[in-house]
Amino acid sequence: MPKQRNRFIVEVCGGLVLFFNRATKVDDGWWWGSDADPLQQGPFASSREAVADAGRSMGKFKLVRWDVAALKRNDRELRPTGHIIVIDTDGRLFVKTGERPAHEGWTPRQ
Repeated sequence: MPKQRNRFIVEVCGGLVLFFNRATKVDDGWWWGSDADPLQQGPFASSREAVADAGRSMGKFKLVRWDVAALKRNDRELRPTGHIIVIDTDGRLFVKTGERPAHEGWTPRQ
């Protein structure tokens, strides 16, 4: 049986996707989509609204929530197993050690 791809719910603030460290021209807010394009559906006013929309579109997926503490503890990617992954950086850019911000003026919180 083929494995379902994960869906990611991420926040855009000031033209920057806060987890994927990527500049974008989409509106600020919460977005959801695939690994390849996390900005397919949105913007939503909250992660809760994005989760509800993703759940309606995707059926029964297991919900996983990553916050800054969880991201620091575990840098591994989830295999494609049908998770909806909410990445909540508390409105701050999250970058991995040694990674430069994609947008000038942002101070990474390590």
